[in-house]
Amino acid sequence: MQPTIACLLLSLEDEKIILPTAAIAEIIPYETPELLDDSPSWFKGILTWRGIHIPLINMQTIEPFSAWQEGETKETLENKPETYVAILNRMEKTPGSEAVGSTHPYPFFSILIKEIPKLYRLMEEGIKLVNRESSDSRFLMKIAVQSNQAFIPNLQYFWKIIDGLPSRLQWFRQAGL
Repeated sequence: MQPTIACLLLSLEDEKIILPTAAIAEIIPYETPELLDDSPSWFKGILTWRGIHIPLINMQTIEPFSAWQEGETKETLENKPETYVAILNRMEKTPGSEAVGSTHPYPFFSILIKEIPKLYRLMEEGIKLVNRESSDSRFLMKIAVQSNQAFIPNLQYFWKIIDGLPSRLQWFRQAGL
C-alpha cells in the first residue's frame, strides 16, 4: 500500500493551493487585523492568535502575480462573512533547535482563504501534474487532485518574505500593542 499524505485544499481569491496538514496550525474566522502605515498591499496587518502577533498576508497579491491569474484581482476577501484565515506553521528545523520554528522571529504567518478547506488524503497515483514549469517563484507546481486544480506553494519563498518584514518591536510600537 502506498503512503498517503493528509492535505488541505485552500481556496484563495481566484485560485486554490494545497498544503500538508502539518503546515497548517489552525483555521479561524476572519478578524480585522491591526493595520500598519506604509505597508505593501499584500500585507494585511497583524493578527493576534493565541497571544502571538503574526503577519496576515494575501498570497495572491505578492509579486510576481502572473502565475496565479491574469489582470486585476476580481474580489477581495476582507469583510466577507465566508472569509477565514489559515495560520501556517514554520515547518523547517534550524540547527540546534528542539522545536520547529523556535529560533525564528516569525514562527507563524497567516493567509486569507475564502472557505473552510477540504481534506484530501493524497497518494502519488491520485495526483496529476498540470504544470511544473514556471518563472514564478511563489509556487512549485500546479497539480490536479480529483476535479480540482491547485498550486503547491513554495513556502520557503513566503517565509523568506515574512522574515524580511520589520521586526515585531517596530510593529508593536506602530500598532500600539
